[in-house]
Amino acid sequence: MDLFVSEEKLKELDRDILLFWQEGEMSCPADGCDVFLECIIECRRHWAETHTEFIYGYQCTLCRIATMRKNQIKRHMGLVHPNQPTEGL
Repeated sequence: MDLFVSEEKLKELDRDILLFWQEGEMSCPADGCDVFLECIIECRRHWAETHTEFIYGYQCTLCRIATMRKNQIKRHMGLVHPNQPTEGL
């Protein structure tokens, strides 16, 4: 799965989410998904991680590990590649 998409695709995702978001708490609108969402930020993250084919992500520069969150790549670098610089992450 390709983890990198353009800013335009991310903006499109935001527009799609705003179409169905209700103020306050709500369940995910995807058929068969019973996740309960408390805020639109949580909804955006859930939608990107679960219901989209392409998502923005971070990839280790030394191996093929990729993740959706910057802090997870930093943790990976510290555990797997502890002697490598992490500037620019």
